Amino acid sequence: MSLLIAMLLAQVGGAPSTPPKPLGVTISGGVSLGTYEAGFMYLVLEQLKADPAMELKIVSGASAGSVNALTAAIASCRAPNPRPLDDLGWQVWGDVGFKALFDKQRASPSGLFTRDALDHSFERVRATMKEGLPTSCDLVVGVVVTRVTPKQMEIQRGLSIPRLEEKFLIRITGRGEGRAPKLSNYVIPSSHLPQPLLPFVDDEFDPLATDRNLNQLRSVLFASAAFPVAFAPQPIEYCLSKPPRDGETATAKNVECLVPEFLDLFIDGGVFDNNPLRLAYLVAENRLQLDATGRSVWRDVNTTEPGKPNHAVRHLYLDPDTSAYPPEASTERDERSEGLLGQIFKLGGGFIETARAKELANLAAERKDLASRMRLTVSQYPTASEHLNAFVGFFEKDFRVFDFYLGLYDAYRELKTSSDWSGENFDVDALIEASAKQAPEQWRPLTCMLAVYEPGHEEHLKDCQDPALERFRILLQVSLDRLYETCRPTQTTLQYAISGYHHHCTLSRQGFPAPTVPGVTPLERSVRARAEGESSFDFFMRLLGAYGFDFTDLGLARNNAWLGRLAIRRELDDVVGAWADAQKTFAERVIAKTGGRLALNNIQFSPPKLSGHFVLGTVVEGGVSAVPFGWATHWFQATGAVSLNQFFSVLTPGETKFSFELVGGPEFHLSFLSNAILQPRVALRGGVQLGVHDVFGSMSCATATDPRWCTQGVVEGVVVLTLLERVRGQVTWQTYPGLYGRDPRWFNLQFGIGVQFF
Repeated sequence: MSLLIAMLLAQVGGAPSTPPKPLGVTISGGVSLGTYEAGFMYLVLEQLKADPAMELKIVSGASAGSVNALTAAIASCRAPNPRPLDDLGWQVWGDVGFKALFDKQRASPSGLFTRDALDHSFERVRATMKEGLPTSCDLVVGVVVTRVTPKQMEIQRGLSIPRLEEKFLIRITGRGEGRAPKLSNYVIPSSHLPQPLLPFVDDEFDPLATDRNLNQLRSVLFASAAFPVAFAPQPIEYCLSKPPRDGETATAKNVECLVPEFLDLFIDGGVFDNNPLRLAYLVAENRLQLDATGRSVWRDVNTTEPGKPNHAVRHLYLDPDTSAYPPEASTERDERSEGLLGQIFKLGGGFIETARAKELANLAAERKDLASRMRLTVSQYPTASEHLNAFVGFFEKDFRVFDFYLGLYDAYRELKTSSDWSGENFDVDALIEASAKQAPEQWRPLTCMLAVYEPGHEEHLKDCQDPALERFRILLQVSLDRLYETCRPTQTTLQYAISGYHHHCTLSRQGFPAPTVPGVTPLERSVRARAEGESSFDFFMRLLGAYGFDFTDLGLARNNAWLGRLAIRRELDDVVGAWADAQKTFAERVIAKTGGRLALNNIQFSPPKLSGHFVLGTVVEGGVSAVPFGWATHWFQATGAVSLNQFFSVLTPGETKFSFELVGGPEFHLSFLSNAILQPRVALRGGVQLGVHDVFGSMSCATATDPRWCTQGVVEGVVVLTLLERVRGQVTWQTYPGLYGRDPRWFNLQFGIGVQFF
């Protein structure tokens, strides 16, 4: 009878005909690309709810990926949600913008940003968890963190090793509607090395205890996402498991943590392990077992004997940095980094990248079957938020919206080819069609994207015309333009590996121009082409300006869209200023501000809003330059100076030629010639010269005296070149209109070198 009931339920969709395959997902760090990851996971999980051929059992993450790991775990247990923007992943990331992260008054040397926005996001997570999860929900979340100070771990007497990384495993068990799920540590009691444990307490009938447990989870997430310098280290209360001694049998006491034993500071887990796939793989292999129905379930944490490897587990590795199109060609700006500093940063970057991928490399070496059971996701088109080390997405919410839907699109492509790695054929088109009928306005960005990207979806081109998608379709157009430029072969990139068929990349290789998205005013092909020496970020921002993108968060209307790069740089000026001001000593403040502005001038040159200078040479001069009236310009300032001509005549025998000058006027920065190293400018100054020889004009100036020393009006042309905005060299041509036609000595030339301060 029970078999008959099961068959009937399977026919009407009440239960799957076969137990779902266990699925593990690993999500890498991505900074503002956390929105892309959230979009990807949303569609994957909605598909698994519609066709439960696979069941999420473990999800691990680092940095931003750890936040998405938790939201994905929660969403996987909730009812189907046809509204993408109501997804918990988007709700967590959508409002995390630059202005919500940065408060100049609260910046400190250890953390420039506040966690207010993250706190607000976690409260959404807390509220969702308190709504309850079904009792069938039982999965494990792995979160990687990094210690600020290494902890010595004794392997045996006299031998200890420093341990920087810690991996927290939290089991989430649903307890039904209206009750927050149970949180518990999931570790192996018989492990020969101590494992970190959170001090979860029994909250069966205590709401306060539930909040306490959720706060412990919050501290781990905040630590994993605490990118150094951006966020202050996060303290975590924890215990360490007690490995059994030789001959002892492990018990529940070995993994008990009722009261915290340690309190240490932790930072971003992605520093050394940005790809915690090995964690998910090994835990799933050894701790998932089959129950009587053939379903994969977690072994009890107190079960100490090793389990049989579970080869049914499939793993999905989500990494926004892996693309189906070739890498962008190097630029002149990249080539400038071939010097000493460039080589140091290149070496450091390579070391960090290798260190972060070491766990993945070790797993690949240990497990020969990894390739057949794991799928690495692939980004099909450039994201909007990938620039400036994936930080640029925080400056505009529309960047995050676009990347969220691009994540949906890449998930669509992944699900269409799922049989390659999971053996399942998902009807994702049917899911999208059914969901779009319930919330059409929230699905139009994706259907527009499908119509533009995917052949066979042209019937949805009309969706791109939605007035609400004006900024979205410009970002879609820019993504296409960038792809076509990247895929088009050049003399330097004529040969590269092709990883499968890519419709638009192939068209680009064949010489076709990028298509125009409906509703976008087309540009000349030459404007859409990437200029020689233009960086990928410069190209991206230039295209947005050319298409008239409305930077709403940055406060730039369409007619000022070309100022987008400058607006981002100006926002970061405040970050550099806050970082420098937070330093303890004057020397540290100078170094911090100089180094910070050096980095920002690689984005877009912009002079300090207020700066001073002092030069010494044939003239002694001190002066200031400032942006007048709050003008947002990177090429014009007002300048004023006090100079002492022939100052050294006071100290040498002979006639004193000493005179003062009070001058001012406009100053023009040659921004098109400026870079992080050298910054040229010119100024036109006018004013008065007060001579000592005629007692500042109170006496007549003797005819035998050089008339250039006398009190009179003066006009100056100044050429300035600064090095790193600190070392200043200048040439000043002085002319005296009162001497025109009276004396051949009507001009003077002055030289000086000194420092600039701001």
